[in-house]
Amino acid sequence: MFHSKKTALSLMLLFILPGTSFAASVFINFDSFSLGGKSTGTVLGTIDGLQVSIAQGNAGNPRNGGTILDNGDIDIGGGFDGHYLTSNLVDNNGRVDLEFSVPIVGTISFWADYADSGTIDFQVVALSLTADPVQICSENDDGATKFIECSIATPTTTLRFRDNTGNPVQIDNLTVNTVPIPPAAWLFGSALGLLGWMRRKTG
Repeated sequence: MFHSKKTALSLMLLFILPGTSFAASVFINFDSFSLGGKSTGTVLGTIDGLQVSIAQGNAGNPRNGGTILDNGDIDIGGGFDGHYLTSNLVDNNGRVDLEFSVPIVGTISFWADYADSGTIDFQVVALSLTADPVQICSENDDGATKFIECSIATPTTTLRFRDNTGNPVQIDNLTVNTVPIPPAAWLFGSALGLLGWMRRKTG
């Protein structure tokens, strides 16, 4: 038998040390999301526990909706399969903002298609309601659907995919990495759970 709650807690924490925690990679193919136009604030769906929404905004920082289409409607080819996300050209100036329920960081990748032929055709920007936007990559149009990779240095919950001059953009098969829960948080949560269990046992 343990002589005290502190002794029991110390021994139990030795067995629940999680070690190094890595970011979880989440593959978002939009296939499980319903077709049709999506206004700001719409929850598109949840993939591997990560909720994906059309980002909301305010008067000084508007956000932009989009539409989930099917490959049968527009044949893009390349890495597009099943449903994919496109910006609403008229209402949203050729851009769509995605919001994630958990911060993301590090390398993201996706397939993109866009029509602009300017100097900088397509941009991906990391932003939030309180922070300045940070462009994480840009691409020029060469007439082909592209596989794009870029990196987010600082965790963010919102990404903007946009065409430089307002033409529609399409994206599919987006891979993001969620920010891991720090080991200290695992220990804190485990300790609280253990103390609650011990109180019930001794109550």
